[in-house]
Amino acid sequence: MRPKLTEANVPTNVSAFVQGGKRHIRQEVDTKFRRALREFVAQDGNATAWWLISNALSNGPSRGGVQETISYFGDELDAKLKLTAQIIDGLEISLPGFKKWLELTGFGNDKTMIGGFVAWAEHKAGIGRVITGVKEAAERG
Repeated sequence: MRPKLTEANVPTNVSAFVQGGKRHIRQEVDTKFRRALREFVAQDGNATAWWLISNALSNGPSRGGVQETISYFGDELDAKLKLTAQIIDGLEISLPGFKKWLELTGFGNDKTMIGGFVAWAEHKAGIGRVITGVKEAAERG
């Protein structure tokens, strides 16, 4: 489920904004990050990572949020997040604003999305790098 967008009277150079106490992301920005993430997990990750991330993107972040994620991963959460940080940092370098998008959408605390990044990072043996084609994929339309 995508965030509800209300863009009246918002300057066009703003990709996210707060209105009525709620955070909103412009549709084209949200679409760009979703497309890039799906494409690159398919190319760079494994089937498990692709399935989990696609599932999270299709169903939206869990309403359980961070509490559900903490319960699910337990004591391993910190280690798992450190492992995924290398991939997420590579995405941020290649596609600036990616981390903020994760935060604003709620996907940064979603157990399914985190599970997808964990599977991806484990597949890549935890080796972080800049993913050079992610920006081009995001801009394809």
